[in-house]
Amino acid sequence: LFSTYLTGQQPGGYSTSAAVVSFDPGGNAYVGGSTDEIDFPTTPGAYLTKGGGRDGFGDTKVYSFLTKISPAGKLVYSTYLGTGTFSCSGGSGCIGRESTSASVGGLAVDSTGAATIAEARSFSPATVSRMSPDGSKLLWSTQVTGYESLATAMAQDSSGNAYLLFEYGEE
Repeated sequence: LFSTYLTGQQPGGYSTSAAVVSFDPGGNAYVGGSTDEIDFPTTPGAYLTKGGGRDGFGDTKVYSFLTKISPAGKLVYSTYLGTGTFSCSGGSGCIGRESTSASVGGLAVDSTGAATIAEARSFSPATVSRMSPDGSKLLWSTQVTGYESLATAMAQDSSGNAYLLFEYGEE
């Protein structure tokens, strides 16, 4: 019924990767993934409208994102969610090694349009959050103990409880 691109316009090797898709009862599509694009399409009033990019030393800032697309293919909202922390504590030995990353690994949407998102973030505990139906704010957010845990599957019951399956790693 429609086809669209979900990417920025910057040249130079920036990238966006969609990792999960979910639908609400109204047929809206919710897409989650990761991007380092500074001009990834976000919408006015969205939770986080700036993110991504690289610094002068080649360090990349990869953010997770959540986008809602109507059944007709219209962008309802699109927002960055967040990124991880740095692997280095500073100094010239960290040049080119201070990249950060985050990606959505699980996504579920309830009947109100609130999305529950599970994210992996570099050098940080995994995060599970619930986004408001209009994409303007997080209703709640919590960290999942563990070093760089990645949600590999996610389901949500009719009461809004989220069930996650994690791949877990330690430093």
